[in-house]
Amino acid sequence: MVDSADDGSTTKGSEDVVLEEAIGRFSWQRKRQRLRLSNSELHLDAVDGGRQHSLRISDIVGAEIVGEADAAAGAASNRRLMVYAYPRQSLCCRGLVRVAQHLELSVSSTDGELVDGRSLAEGWCNTINAVASGAGAAAIAAAADLQPAAVPRRRRFLVFVNPASGRRRALHLYRSVVEPLFREARIDALLVVTEGRDHAYTFVKDYAREDLVQFDAIVTIGGDGTLSEVVNGIGARSEASMIFESVPLGVIRGGSGNGVAVSLLKAAEESLDVLSSTFAVIKGRAHPFDLSQVEHPAAGRGDSSDGLLDQAPLDLEASVVEKKRKLGFLSLTWGLISDIDIESERCRCVGEARFTLYPLYCVARLRPYEGSVYIYDSTNAPAALESSDGTTLRSRVPLPSLEEPIACAAEGTPGWRLLGSSVNGAANGFISVVIAQCAWIATDAQIAPAAGCGQSGDFHVLAIRHPVSRARILSMFLDIERAGHLNETYSGDIEYYRALAYRVVPGSAGGHVVLDGEELPYGVVQGAILPGAARLLQLRGEEASG
Repeated sequence: MVDSADDGSTTKGSEDVVLEEAIGRFSWQRKRQRLRLSNSELHLDAVDGGRQHSLRISDIVGAEIVGEADAAAGAASNRRLMVYAYPRQSLCCRGLVRVAQHLELSVSSTDGELVDGRSLAEGWCNTINAVASGAGAAAIAAAADLQPAAVPRRRRFLVFVNPASGRRRALHLYRSVVEPLFREARIDALLVVTEGRDHAYTFVKDYAREDLVQFDAIVTIGGDGTLSEVVNGIGARSEASMIFESVPLGVIRGGSGNGVAVSLLKAAEESLDVLSSTFAVIKGRAHPFDLSQVEHPAAGRGDSSDGLLDQAPLDLEASVVEKKRKLGFLSLTWGLISDIDIESERCRCVGEARFTLYPLYCVARLRPYEGSVYIYDSTNAPAALESSDGTTLRSRVPLPSLEEPIACAAEGTPGWRLLGSSVNGAANGFISVVIAQCAWIATDAQIAPAAGCGQSGDFHVLAIRHPVSRARILSMFLDIERAGHLNETYSGDIEYYRALAYRVVPGSAGGHVVLDGEELPYGVVQGAILPGAARLLQLRGEEASG
């Protein structure tokens, strides 16, 4: 890095200050400004001693040059440096929310041109983009020194929008909120508007590998079902593990069921709106994300994760195994919660309110569900298994075949254990069973806080045994948003376990088994955790402003 430049900008050798312009060649609100860019903020200081202004780097999504330089000698230029930021502000009745705060800095034509022909504004623009995108020190130094090859690379996202989600507003939200933010953040999007069930699944499954891995992220705007199609589309490919490792997933809240998106936003202390969700995808970093291998006798539609599970590629015309496997990431439910999830679809027109209204009806007709639940205790579990070439990841607990009985381990030793069995007369059945991988399974249901954003490496199993009074169930529902259902108040009504694998064996007919918001054919289902099998864009405390 050089110590000074002919344009009056100064690059610092210190670790914090990246670039300074001390002469005042930028103007903001008709006042000349001194600029200082560090790794933490962009600071403006009026030359005439007026008020100062700062933007956190963690709030800036990008910068660009707008307008054209005037060719007339000595005439003022309309070329301007735009800096796009979305800091959090406290708004009445909404708490802390992100709001647009854009800086428009003008540069004079006489002072703005450098000896190499590139403008002062372009140099600052490239450096701001390099710092805001989290580029390495070398890239930031090159941009600050105004090197020709220092323009930060534009990112490319593959974006799936489910137009039927969010009361059919998802596509409108993309056009009005998401797309403008992507443009400001220098993100080029290949937009796929899904046309029906399995569209995203088929698109990802059949897309050319060499093209798919060129994307910087695959982003879904819809409910958890849209993300499920993308995850299972990748899982159906023989090179699934490589794609999951190479291309992170991104989730923007856009449907009525948004467990993953809500878990991400709550963990980052962001508001639950589309702008904040988009901001989190733009500024987030890729972190490990647990998947699960889920098996069912008739999972249907060819959702196979065999590539991920280190097995030979399937014969897609004749395979029976392909119809028995799916990848999960949010939750599996059976009993009362799954009844609410599936049967409330008839009330989808009211949006998320369906998850408040329909539970009252289901509790009024409360009934027990006969069946058995097995879990593999996570205590002293075996280590993760990897193939010899390191390209695939298996579950930490190999699952038996669905037809094979489970042998329970002795008390106090790691292995399978039986939670309850009304079929064998050991208990009176269940009201509901939830097997969660994320903290939130719906906007108002913080089911397992310790699960976080799908990175705990195990399942969080909650079982409500019969009998429980209707008043008690309603009380749990009222407390579930703040995780009050896990308090000692309900210790006699709800059981909580952590496990690496599970098997649910429904004994009574007329219920629902639901994986990530999508219903499975009713019957035996089992799953095993795949720790860190994918990557997910997540905004964490060190990446978000206070």
